[in-house]
Amino acid sequence: MRITPSTQFDEDLENLSKKDNILLKRVIKTLSLLGENPRHPSLRLHKLIVEGVHSVSVTMKVRIIFRIRNNEAILLRIGNHDEVY
Repeated sequence: MRITPSTQFDEDLENLSKKDNILLKRVIKTLSLLGENPRHPSLRLHKLIVEGVHSVSVTMKVRIIFRIRNNEAILLRIGNHDEVY
């Protein structure tokens, strides 16, 4: 699956990475797994109420929200659960 970040995702990631370098490594690992196998159990992939929008877990608190279109994951947001939902 191809991964395409939105401008909002890039801004969110920049803000998170300023606070936590280790988190940035986990994000990279999560995105790698998403690209290789979106159904990998450690991602905890689940659909959201909005059609075509999904979420995966980076940590127990941090989520990536994305839209699937064709064979592409368009990354919409990243952040703490309450920030992105």
